[in-house]
Amino acid sequence: MDAKSFGAEIRKARRALGITQAELADRVGVSRATLIAYEQGVGLSVGVAGEIVAILGLQIQLSPLPPQEPEKPVVAEVPLLGNLRHKRFPRLEEVLQTTVGLC
Repeated sequence: MDAKSFGAEIRKARRALGITQAELADRVGVSRATLIAYEQGVGLSVGVAGEIVAILGLQIQLSPLPPQEPEKPVVAEVPLLGNLRHKRFPRLEEVLQTTVGLC
C-alpha cells in the first residue's frame, strides 16, 4: 500500500467513527493542516501512523510483496552517422565501445 492509499484508509476509518479532523489531530498532537496532509499521504512517519491507527482501533498488517518481474535492460538503437575517427574525437569509437558497446 502506498502512502496515498494509507492516508485514504485513515480518512475512511476516521469518518466511519464520526471523528472530525480537528478531534483526531488534537488526539495525535498535530495541527489539523498536518492531519489533512497525512490523509493525503504526505509526511506521515511510521511512528505517527502507528499512533493514528491505534487511536482509530485499527492494526497494521505486514505481508510479503508479490514477486516482481526482473527489470529488462533498455535497448536503444543509436544510429552512428559519419566517421567516428574524426580529428576532434580520435578516441570516440574506443570510448563508445568500452562504455556502451555501440561499435
